[in-house]
Amino acid sequence: MINIVLTPLTTHLHPNGFSKPLIESYFKTLNEQVSLSYDEHHKPLLSDGRHISIAHKEDVLVFAISDKNIGVDIEKNTPPSKQLIKEYNLNPFTPIKDWCMKEAYFKMTQDRQYDKVLIPKLKYPHLEIKYDPFFILVLVEEHDDVKIDIFDGQSIKPLPM
Repeated sequence: MINIVLTPLTTHLHPNGFSKPLIESYFKTLNEQVSLSYDEHHKPLLSDGRHISIAHKEDVLVFAISDKNIGVDIEKNTPPSKQLIKEYNLNPFTPIKDWCMKEAYFKMTQDRQYDKVLIPKLKYPHLEIKYDPFFILVLVEEHDDVKIDIFDGQSIKPLPM
């Protein structure tokens, strides 16, 4: 199972270092004793052994949890500059998706050469989520069932589709 959680950062848990208390609060809401830490490369780790990937943009935090390796990125749905498109080999017709794919790939693999990754050669399944005005991309090692929720700092609700 892949759990994807969107959190508006208007919650009471938004101060500096907001992702750790917010994610741990999410697990407490589920009555799970799971803590978040980071390895020497700043990759997030869950105490129960599941994989987690974290991203935020402006006032939204998104995190994805899975038994398999996973990567997530979120970007505002506005086109990047032509210079960025050229520098990172992004498709000019899908630059936001390509940028998110590269970022999610890095978070999943920790491959520091991700800027040289050619998107069409990536064979990992991915999920695209439109959360206006944002675009979210989740990259996974293999397909699995997906659950998408909104967590407001106190309660969990399914994302309306």
